[in-house]
Amino acid sequence: MNEVVYGEGFNASTATEAQIMERALLLRGKTLRDLAGSNRTVAERAPGDKGLVGQVVERFFLIAQNAASAPDFAGAGIELKVVPLKAVTRPKRGLRVKERTSVTMINYHELIEETWKDASVRKKLESILFVFYLHLPTGDPLDYPIEDVILWSPSEELNSQFQRDWTVVRDKVDDGRAHEISERDGRVLGAATKGAGGTFTGQPNSPVPAKPRAWALKPSLTTWILETLRAEPVVEESLTVALQLSPEQDFEAAALSRLHGAAGCELDELADRLGVPLSSAKSGAATIVRRLLGLVNDRAAVREFEQQGILVKTVPVSEDGATVFESMSFPRFDHMKVIDETWEDSDLRSYLQRLLVVPLVRRSRREPRGSNRLGKAFLWSPSDEELEGIESEWERFVELIRTGAADRLPTAASTSYIHVRPKGRDSTDTEPAPGIDRIMKKCFWLNSEFVKSIIAANLRDGVLPRVD
Repeated sequence: MNEVVYGEGFNASTATEAQIMERALLLRGKTLRDLAGSNRTVAERAPGDKGLVGQVVERFFLIAQNAASAPDFAGAGIELKVVPLKAVTRPKRGLRVKERTSVTMINYHELIEETWKDASVRKKLESILFVFYLHLPTGDPLDYPIEDVILWSPSEELNSQFQRDWTVVRDKVDDGRAHEISERDGRVLGAATKGAGGTFTGQPNSPVPAKPRAWALKPSLTTWILETLRAEPVVEESLTVALQLSPEQDFEAAALSRLHGAAGCELDELADRLGVPLSSAKSGAATIVRRLLGLVNDRAAVREFEQQGILVKTVPVSEDGATVFESMSFPRFDHMKVIDETWEDSDLRSYLQRLLVVPLVRRSRREPRGSNRLGKAFLWSPSDEELEGIESEWERFVELIRTGAADRLPTAASTSYIHVRPKGRDSTDTEPAPGIDRIMKKCFWLNSEFVKSIIAANLRDGVLPRVD
């Protein structure tokens, strides 16, 4: 037993930052069983219990269970967050945060009396001690290993993003529209639903009941925090720097403005102007998009995209936008692993958090790529209704895969949002699936008709600039 010694003299309420970190660093490389101790018990222990892990870590830090609005380490002003990770191989191999990180409940009546300067959630975000642990699909939660502990404070740029997200939600509540709040209102700080389905609460300035919600950090942000603050260096570029913006300026609006300035131009023309070779592959258009945004390193991560989970998607469309020539694909999934996902922590849901959609306008399906014209780019996140529909179809696909029917999945003709198709090098690029020896590797695709509806809703005046 590699049991961690609790020791005497540590007081969570009065401990300094140095004392907290000295204790926290003992956690690296340990399991939850090490923390619980051979002579300790854990209440409400059950495999998969989300409260178990946090309970064990809080007990290690001698934090009393309570719902106080003050940070967990009150004297040092540090909040404790225990965050599950999952191992992933696509789009890159590594660890990804499994789910949203709940910060604090939203009290609608108190929220409209706050300013950002004195907002209760801001106090919780000023300094956070993250304890990252690896969630294993099977086995006893007490055997989950702790991967890392990181003390983090937001930059001025991120604080501006937090304020923007907070303001959007606060203004809806003040307008009596708490029932219209959606998680897509927040880019890095979301208003996540809490409580069982069908639970509602009152709101100020409206008799309409609203869903209870809590402030929560998006998984993309906490994954970025983990990757950038661990020992391994991360190569990244910043749009805020590339576009010469202040931390308060909206990088999304500035990026779209830059891309709209090139809308209508042929890719060959843009490639010559920017001094980049135009590859025949889809990545060629993506490279042009990066150069238009002032980004120069194709291998570098884009800081703001990583923080907000933004994926760049180029979509070939007809001049009138009435035809989408291709469905929209995402990275391949593993047949043996997708069955262990839930919708909330699924890879597909993380890919759909926010898309930068760049139409590539063609006169015909087979027009040479260099003759494609850049359409008007836009940012898109699925509505709650769309997410519910995608979730329902995703669960249908996963259940069929789980029950040995991976070779008999529904086609796009029988679904409204997504379908599954092969995405491998060739017919020999296969992998095992439940109940099936070998099957071609696959991925999820957004149906072309659904993509067309997204484009129509976001570009009502056409995919190309109007010529007067």
